[in-house]
Amino acid sequence: MRSTNKIFTLLLLLTACQGVPPVILSSGLRVRPELDEFRPVDIAVLPIEDASPARTATPHLEVIRSQVAHALVRRNYSPLSQVMVDQRMRETGAGPGPSVVDASYQRSMTGRFGEDAVLGMTIVSWDESTLMKDSRVDFTARVSLMHSASKQILWAGDVDGSVKAGGDGVAPRRRPDRASAAARTFAEAVIETLPSRRIR
Repeated sequence: MRSTNKIFTLLLLLTACQGVPPVILSSGLRVRPELDEFRPVDIAVLPIEDASPARTATPHLEVIRSQVAHALVRRNYSPLSQVMVDQRMRETGAGPGPSVVDASYQRSMTGRFGEDAVLGMTIVSWDESTLMKDSRVDFTARVSLMHSASKQILWAGDVDGSVKAGGDGVAPRRRPDRASAAARTFAEAVIETLPSRRIR
């Protein structure tokens, strides 16, 4: 009888876990009609900024940036080499600005990389307090995509929510791997809100 109760409890827990989607988003990201007009191809992804109070996202910034690039490819964009972007920023003396999503800072970045648009992302909050309990990370982020030639913002806003490490799959067991997996799921989820580039 006791073993039957244990099995029933386990089934309830599994059902409850399956009832929560791996990605929960509340998006304030807005697309301007100029995105479809200009149809930028080459995107310079600026270094991801961690503006969370305790800088909890800092260990994952490179993972997030790389996953942003991979996700852009799946949306029919062509992210420029991160090595090249960083090198050009050093060569041209690009110092830190108020924020990578600040319009004035993005305008100062345009044209340095031979890009069609620059993409900035700031992590406003990153909460891993339940990561080892339910494999989830809560976040708030700010994103801005600026067209380089016109200096117009094509896609921008805030997005917050929760992601599960591993997405629909099993979360890694070790904490560092689990956190990295959550960072990849986060980046993928945010970029999936960007409309795919229409190819004529």
